[in-house]
Amino acid sequence: MTGVCVFAESLAPKRLQILLEIFPRLKRIGWLGDATDPTTKFDRQVLEPIAASRGIAIVTAEAANPAGVDSAVEQLVAAQVDVIYTGTSPLLYNVRDRVIALAAARRVPLVAYRSQLADAGALFAYGASLADQIRRSARVVDKVLHGARPGEMPVEQASLFELVINLRAARALGIAIPKMVLLRADRVIE
Repeated sequence: MTGVCVFAESLAPKRLQILLEIFPRLKRIGWLGDATDPTTKFDRQVLEPIAASRGIAIVTAEAANPAGVDSAVEQLVAAQVDVIYTGTSPLLYNVRDRVIALAAARRVPLVAYRSQLADAGALFAYGASLADQIRRSARVVDKVLHGARPGEMPVEQASLFELVINLRAARALGIAIPKMVLLRADRVIE
């Protein structure tokens, strides 16, 4: 067995750090998760004690399918969260336009784990580069097709991470992104 691992360890602590730089008075994070995705649960379990140690409450809402996303977002909005944080779920990735539209309509910033969500309107995304993971996966397939034995090849973990800030979304929500955060961004969407 070989391949490229898309989930190595939680990046929740780094995302929380960025959130606190943007929102120093952050008190309530709305965790939008996928009830069927084990990596989402793991990421939340990493985030909860770190957030609690800083006096930040985590309000959880989960969807198990696309139809459940609307009610999960509404549940977080009703709980008056400061920001919605999406779990690392393929479901949430696939319905990203809907999730972002719901959050934006209620003027709640949304943060995520893939740059494609920032491209779609999330305030920021920090996570492993999907493009890099696809390139690395193609190299693994090429090696196997050229005779390499999968059992003798290591499973690779993500090594390229990116911070993408969506200034357009920030302006629409009246959020000022600190210059130090902008300077660290790999890409800024104007």
